[in-house]
Amino acid sequence: MYAVVTPTMVSGRMKGDNWRTITPSARELIKLYTDIYRYNVRTNLTSPDSLSCEGISAYAGGRPCSQVAAGLYVTLNGIVLSCPGREDFVLGNVWQMPLRDIWVASDNYLRRGTFNCHCIAKDGLSIPRGLYEQVAKRLGVKDMQNACG
Repeated sequence: MYAVVTPTMVSGRMKGDNWRTITPSARELIKLYTDIYRYNVRTNLTSPDSLSCEGISAYAGGRPCSQVAAGLYVTLNGIVLSCPGREDFVLGNVWQMPLRDIWVASDNYLRRGTFNCHCIAKDGLSIPRGLYEQVAKRLGVKDMQNACG
């Protein structure tokens, strides 16, 4: 069991511009992610091979998110979201359109079968562009996402 470290959340109480008040700088995030992964490798929570295979996760030190390649998020009132991490990624409403049609028309459908989609909700927003590559480089591993076998 591991703690999920997400200092970059943009949903819930952090939606709108609230996330900007708590999100560390790009430099601080890269250092934080690097330190967490170094700790994980040093304490055998993960291996360098596993890290190279899985890639860097949006959840610092945790398992990569692949939920946007596995389905959609449906709220209680029928609104279909690409990801629960961004409430403005509305794809439709199951009371107005069949869920299957919403699924097939979504970018999530195009992602199906992939592993480690990073974070479609936060990438380029609270997670700076290039973070995953910078952390992998500092750790001396190739970010070989989707190369697990």
